[in-house]
Amino acid sequence: MPPGAHWTLRYEPTVDERIQARVHATLLRRDEFVRSVEVHGTRTSCTLEVQFYDDRGGPYDPQLQQLEGRQPLPPASPPEATPRRTRDEILAEYLNTPIGRREIMQSWAQPLRRSRDYTSVARRTFIVENIPDTLSEAVAVVDPPYMVDAAQFGTAVHNDIEEMNQLITMGLGITPELLTGVPLATPTWLIVGAWVQHKNGSFAEVSEMEMTSSSVVTRVRFKLWRVQATVQSLSLPDFLKDWTPCEKPPELLSRYERIRRGILDHKGTLVP
Repeated sequence: MPPGAHWTLRYEPTVDERIQARVHATLLRRDEFVRSVEVHGTRTSCTLEVQFYDDRGGPYDPQLQQLEGRQPLPPASPPEATPRRTRDEILAEYLNTPIGRREIMQSWAQPLRRSRDYTSVARRTFIVENIPDTLSEAVAVVDPPYMVDAAQFGTAVHNDIEEMNQLITMGLGITPELLTGVPLATPTWLIVGAWVQHKNGSFAEVSEMEMTSSSVVTRVRFKLWRVQATVQSLSLPDFLKDWTPCEKPPELLSRYERIRRGILDHKGTLVP
């Protein structure tokens, strides 16, 4: 009896072709005319070796008979090389799109706006007199630096600074004591433990005074009387502006004492 046919089916070494080879191998193993099926795969090739029984030229399944003589798919033609474009051609194509025109306008607008603002400020700021026509006129108008009296120049600058300080003081409402740096004198009654009264009638006790290295009082801390609040702190000028010295306020009577005094006032005698 003549030996059976032997098929060598070839596949491309791609993932899809390898999966297809395994599918065909599974179908051929189920065929009754097939003796053995072997799959051989490498990085560059994939083949399917099929051996049929004696005197068999192909599989029993007519659909599998179409696999005889299978060859790998022809290689795909390489893509056509894209011609190289210059920078101007790429930029021109980008500017023809709406997005490209919008981004280019935004990137150019900010530098132009900044230059325009700078120019307008410069024109308003730098104001000069007319330049003389001749050199002799320029020398007559502008004295050389070495001919300026240093004492007069320093006096003028000092006067200008004093005038500027006065304008700033008037505009901001700064007291002359704070501007000149002369510390405000601390009254003798202002000590730790002293009682003071506010303009609104509330009482407080001085608990602490902050001083500088030269024993100058800068801030005063005080505790409000019969008020559940934290210790308050004010600068010395603000404290002296609203608080004045006073005696320690009398303690409030308890409820029992108020009732007792009320009974005395009403009856005239003390009820035991």
